[in-house]
Amino acid sequence: ELLLTARRGWAEDAGLGGAIAGGLPAAPIWRQAEARMLAQRVAELVEGGRARAGEVVVLLRAVGDLEVYERALQLRGLRTLAAVGGFWGRQQTGDLLAYLRALANPLDEQALYEVLASPLAGLSSDGLALLARAAHTGGRGVWETALRVGEDEFPERMSDGDRDVLEGFCMRLRAERAAAPRRTISQLIERAIEASGYREHVLALEWGERRLANVHKLLRVARRFEAGEGRDLRAFLDHVAHLKDATSAAEPDAPVDGVEPDAIRLMTIHAAKGLEFPVVCVADLGRAQNLGVPELLVEGDRVGLRVAQMDGAQAIPSLEFEPLCEERRLAQAEEEDRILYVAMTRARERLLLSGAVDFERWPEPRQGAASIAWLGPALAPELPELVGAGERAVFDLPVGGAVARCVLNAPATLGTVLRLDVMSLPPERAPSSAQATDADGGSSRSVEADGHQKSADPLAGISTLSYTSLSELERCGYRYYLERVLGLAEDRSAARSASGHGLEARARGTLVHRLLESIDFARPAAPAAGEVGRLARELGLRVGAGEREEIAALIGAAIGSAPAERIARAEGVRREHPFAFAVGDDEALITGVVDLLASERDGGLVVVDYKSDRVGPEVDLGALVERDYGVQRLLYALAVLRGGAAAVEIVHWFLERPGEWVSARYLAADRGKLEARIGARIERARARGFAVSSRPHRALCLTCPGRGGLCSWSEAETLREDPVPEG
Repeated sequence: ELLLTARRGWAEDAGLGGAIAGGLPAAPIWRQAEARMLAQRVAELVEGGRARAGEVVVLLRAVGDLEVYERALQLRGLRTLAAVGGFWGRQQTGDLLAYLRALANPLDEQALYEVLASPLAGLSSDGLALLARAAHTGGRGVWETALRVGEDEFPERMSDGDRDVLEGFCMRLRAERAAAPRRTISQLIERAIEASGYREHVLALEWGERRLANVHKLLRVARRFEAGEGRDLRAFLDHVAHLKDATSAAEPDAPVDGVEPDAIRLMTIHAAKGLEFPVVCVADLGRAQNLGVPELLVEGDRVGLRVAQMDGAQAIPSLEFEPLCEERRLAQAEEEDRILYVAMTRARERLLLSGAVDFERWPEPRQGAASIAWLGPALAPELPELVGAGERAVFDLPVGGAVARCVLNAPATLGTVLRLDVMSLPPERAPSSAQATDADGGSSRSVEADGHQKSADPLAGISTLSYTSLSELERCGYRYYLERVLGLAEDRSAARSASGHGLEARARGTLVHRLLESIDFARPAAPAAGEVGRLARELGLRVGAGEREEIAALIGAAIGSAPAERIARAEGVRREHPFAFAVGDDEALITGVVDLLASERDGGLVVVDYKSDRVGPEVDLGALVERDYGVQRLLYALAVLRGGAAAVEIVHWFLERPGEWVSARYLAADRGKLEARIGARIERARARGFAVSSRPHRALCLTCPGRGGLCSWSEAETLREDPVPEG
């Protein structure tokens, strides 16, 4: 996939620039827009079940703007793990180092203020301000003033709670200073953590295990120093200051066992050598290459020198500077190409190439130009012309025997490509009043009599809609509201409990899909149980021996069935084929990815969607598809027909019963009817708003974050196996 962002036009509208930049570190507006686009696409893959966060890596040539891309991902609610930078700048590292600096010298007022404001002491902002005022009024230092907190002259306005906090911390710090020579540095840190309850505070924060791992890493740094240099606290602080200066851009966060697979990694391309990932995002391809050379060049017995002028004029190259300079720059350019090759070949399944470029005038692929200048035309010679024309914002390009999806992110496509409505995290909590107000103070949502949230238009402001989100809104608007609007996480623990000792349904489906993606139906070979186990480990799943055998047998039976033979006879097969279209000028862009698109010898097209649902012989598969996958079938058909196909067959292939395809065939003449049916379903979803489902059942409700506490349906209804009959 090519995610191309326009370099021009973003700064012309101050409001637009503010929306793009909001919450991101300082950077050129076009780079912030690129980071937003990449974060949006990664979020679509993760939220759509196409990849787990831990399967995604973002690779950068340089780390200078890594924080921009990391923060954009975090604002989409995605966890990140930066393999470069970060550790010395983390809050927990800073808190503990401030404590050690104050312990070594309480007259270091910056350190003292930092530790007093941290959870290691817990003084309020008001308390800090009053302490500073008292120190200034009394003409004393902050530490001396703090020691007088119990005396009458200290400001009476300080609350009793702040007085107790300040007095308790000062007593503790004095005692620790007196005993410090008898303790190791790591013991001093551990005692501060224990006395303040700092460990519990850290674990209560978002992703507390990551933050606590950095605390433990600082302890390891202290122990390594002690082993070689002894217990000198002042020397340790000097050592840390040196490490921060030397490695501030390269010191990674501490690793966390069992956590990394759920986080998107960010790292340099150099750090990724020898590694592979299912999804690789190579970002910032619009950055110009650094081909600078020093004033003095030496190569063997050849010397080149650029001589500075006394009057400030341009330096004069002398000796062999010019040929050596050209050779050096050529070698650097070749190295940049090799590095890019390394980055692109880290991808096992999906490669996203992201960069900013001048849409109106594609840059010449000259020496020193950004990688995207030559990479785009190398992939598709017609790309610069298509980008310059700007007729389509999303289109496919043939690249060898594959297809590359190209997305143009520009101010003109804002709202349809880069979505403002999902740039940041959803609200952390629902409004506490019965009515929520919009920006103008008017009522935008109301509460129904049964206590459930409703909206006049739940799709208002949404510019891109997946079939998954549309299906969720159709099935239960209230669950959609809880998860998609309020950002409440679904209860996956309920699914794990329901599945007993085996994989829960979603994890099982992910594993089965991944195995099927590797099957060559023309020469099918069933995976062995060992291969199932290996892939499960890559996905971070624990699968017992019995279930590994079961899944291997399931796929073995499927690839030996008549439907698999039909796929094998196809002239061409595309896997994980993306689509995007809108059913009206003012409607949201509908996006999705089909599991398999087969081109048959008679010219027909077949869309195959793998289903790993556990379905017994008593289940009516046709009714199941109509109930749970009806909108999916319509969207898949319309996506293919809008691409110019004369006909398409949409097949849902239940692997538990592989010989029984559930299919529906549509002709080009049906396109208008399909658009009308989808439009009608969207309108019905709008009309129902965020109303609770009228047909609760276990498959729909089990993992809902509102079940049991927020939902008006009883647990008996939400856990019933079959939905309430219509009518």
